[in-house]
Amino acid sequence: MNEQIKKELTVFVNQANDILNGKIVSAYCFGSAIYDDFHEGYSDLDFFIIVDGYLSEADFNRFHLLRDEYKRSGNAYLSVLEGEIIPHSAMIHNRDTNVIYWGTSKDRLKSNYGLAGFSMCCLLDNGYLIFGKDIRNAIPYPTKEEMLGEISTLIERIRQHAC
Repeated sequence: MNEQIKKELTVFVNQANDILNGKIVSAYCFGSAIYDDFHEGYSDLDFFIIVDGYLSEADFNRFHLLRDEYKRSGNAYLSVLEGEIIPHSAMIHNRDTNVIYWGTSKDRLKSNYGLAGFSMCCLLDNGYLIFGKDIRNAIPYPTKEEMLGEISTLIERIRQHAC
């Protein structure tokens, strides 16, 4: 992975860990950056952070301000961050709880995490550990049924938009 991307991800995760009072268990990068296929001005920079404890609305508000700061900065890496921050218990036990989500167009506080299918496989198989303890072996791998469901959804989208 590009050294500048690693540097910028470290800046982000250190700021995130400060916001969360040191509660980050693990922070990963996945997607195009780990395959050296990140293209400035086009690609997003995918992250997945696992924390010890509950995420509050106040936590979300602090991350919202950080994201706004990054977007205004024009930083080629921090301004295109996308991903999720989730409690460890939700990840391991598949429980609904507050999750902080940064998407392409907005951020929000959700009740469950959305990383699934191919993205989850990418994280688990090839994710880059930015910070903390590597706990990928404890994260449930997508089932065959989940993968087939994702493939069906992709085929349907192709049918709808390729004509």
